[in-house]
Amino acid sequence: MKNNYTRAVLRHHPSPGRLKNDEIQNKCNNLVDQIFDQLNALEDPQALFTLFGSLSRTSRERMDIWFDEFLEAYQHYKHQTKLENRYRQLKPFIDGPAYCDVGCGGGDLVAYMKQNHPGMNEAAGIDVLDWRSDSVKDAIDFQMLDLTRPGVSSGKAYDTLTCLAVLHHIDNRHGSLDYFLTNLKTAMKSDGKLVIEEDVILPQAEIFQDEALKNQVDEIRDQQPDFESFLGFDQQTQRDIITIIDFLSNTLVVGVLDMPFPCSFQTLGGWKAVFEEKGFVIDEIKVEGFVPHRFNQSSHVIFVLKK
Repeated sequence: MKNNYTRAVLRHHPSPGRLKNDEIQNKCNNLVDQIFDQLNALEDPQALFTLFGSLSRTSRERMDIWFDEFLEAYQHYKHQTKLENRYRQLKPFIDGPAYCDVGCGGGDLVAYMKQNHPGMNEAAGIDVLDWRSDSVKDAIDFQMLDLTRPGVSSGKAYDTLTCLAVLHHIDNRHGSLDYFLTNLKTAMKSDGKLVIEEDVILPQAEIFQDEALKNQVDEIRDQQPDFESFLGFDQQTQRDIITIIDFLSNTLVVGVLDMPFPCSFQTLGGWKAVFEEKGFVIDEIKVEGFVPHRFNQSSHVIFVLKK
C-alpha cells in the first residue's frame, strides 16, 4: 500500500518533475502508518465506519495525513489519466455505436467514451441512484434502475455494456446477484457483449488447470511484483487481501462510505460458474493483475460475455 501510493503520486501528479521520490515515499509511509495505527487502536468494531469517516480523503475536516501532493495527484488521476487509461483498457472490447456503463457512478467514463470513441452514437449509464454532475447530465443518457430486484428491465438495449468492479458489491444472500445478471440481459442486444471487470481470487490450482490462463499469468507476473506476491498466498489470504484493498480504497481514497461492502469476491472458476449458470457464454477472459497505473491495485480480471 505504501509503495503503491508512492508510485501513483509520482506517476499521476500534474507536475511530477518537482517531486522528490524519497520525500513522497516518506509522506506515503506516514499516511499508511497513521491509518493502521488508528485501526489497531480501535476497541469497538461498531465504530469502524465512524473512524473511516474521519480518516477519509473526503472528510469535511480532512486530516493533514492527506498531504498536498497526494491530493493533487489523485485529482489529476480521477479527472484525466484514469479516464484515459480506462479507455485504452476497454477500447479493444467496445463494438457497435451504442454503449452503456452499468454502475456508472458519476458518469465521467461514459462521457469520455462518447467524446473519444469513433462511431459511438449513443452513450449511456445505468445506476441505482443518479450520481451525475450537472455537466455530465447534459452529455449522456441515463436510467436509474435497481437491477438487484426481480423483473427490472432496461428501456434500451446496447451493443456493448461494461460493468466495472460492481458485482462484488452485490450481496447475493437473497438472490440479488442472480436478479442483477438476469436483468442485465435486457440491456444487451441479441448480438451484444457484456464486459465485466472484477477483483478475482486466483488459486494456483485453477491457474494450472488452464494452459491459456497460465500463459497469461506467467506473462504479467514478472512485470508485476505485487501480483507475483499475491499469487503465492493461499485462497483465503488472497480473499483477505482483495477485501481490505477494496474497503480501504473506497472508504479512504475514493471517500464513499455508504457503498455496500458484502465483499462477494469469487475465484475465477466461481465467476465462470455464475456466468454460465445465468446463461452467458464466456467469449474471452483477460487477466490484468495489479495494473501499474492505478491508484488502487488488486487482482483484476476481465470477462467478456455474450448471450
